[in-house]
Amino acid sequence: MRKHSLLNVACYGLAIALSCLPGAWSAPYNTTRDGFEKSPRSSVMKRAITVDPNTCVGTWRTSVDSAVREALDMVNYAIPRFQTLLNNLNSNPVPSIIGMNNEQRTVFQTYEAFFGQTYFGTDTQANRDKNAAAIVRLNKLISTAQRIQAALQNPGSVNLEIYCGDSFLWDTDPTGTISGFGVMEFDSRRWNSHQIGEWVALQTCTKNPGMSAYAYHPLSPPFFEESVIVLCLDYMVGWAARYSAGNTVAAYHDALPLVTNTYQMDYLWGYLPATLLHELTHARTVMKSDAEILGDQCLRNNAPAYQWQCIRQLAQENADFAAANADTFSLFVTGK
Repeated sequence: MRKHSLLNVACYGLAIALSCLPGAWSAPYNTTRDGFEKSPRSSVMKRAITVDPNTCVGTWRTSVDSAVREALDMVNYAIPRFQTLLNNLNSNPVPSIIGMNNEQRTVFQTYEAFFGQTYFGTDTQANRDKNAAAIVRLNKLISTAQRIQAALQNPGSVNLEIYCGDSFLWDTDPTGTISGFGVMEFDSRRWNSHQIGEWVALQTCTKNPGMSAYAYHPLSPPFFEESVIVLCLDYMVGWAARYSAGNTVAAYHDALPLVTNTYQMDYLWGYLPATLLHELTHARTVMKSDAEILGDQCLRNNAPAYQWQCIRQLAQENADFAAANADTFSLFVTGK
């Protein structure tokens, strides 16, 4: 999930036992009623990354397609940078940081700005242990990038649907029943075609005007084998306008040297490929397990870790949190 406000929280739950988790990604609690099971669920499963043709139309569709291609290009560019840094840190007995060329040194310094101190020297066992922990974090980031790369290179192997807006979420089910507690929505994506639907509890674009996108995972079979990414319409308008004007991530990098300051980082944060990368780190069908999914946590006031100010705080105060933060990863990859 992505929001612009650093103070928003995501709350989800069922009945009275509501759970309010600051910045938690929108994994729903789902209930499925037998009355909605009018055809076999196995008949509606899609094994591919698909962009919904009913909600993503015109320039919105071309923008999403372009963002997917740009996201893959950025991951393809990032992985060798990660791996070169890893090779330097793994060199024995002392990492060859001093011997880095200008490009490698820039990558190293940028990486530390995002993910925290990475090399601590080898004079004590404590520092050597810190070096080892930093390498573990870097390997996890490489794994994240490779999982996204594999999904985008082989879209037929991933069950992921991308929607422009969440108009398929209804306040009432087809029988007219109203959801309880103000948090439940009826997921009607398969209702018209297969008479299948279920109640889900999650934060939506309508409920959260500051949200630009979110990901969720239905829990009842076989829907638990899919991931859904929703791109909120308030932001689709701006993303489409950028693409229509030729304002791509690549064009931005061609025009300006990357400087890790608040203005440039937060501007890059507003590109659709950065948002898409962020949500892909939340997608279970891309990351393959819950343990690999990145989160949205920040130390400051337990606010969602969005935008440069919060990313920098994570890097300075808790490198483990920084390496597990979706926006830190997506912005680093977008920033090249």
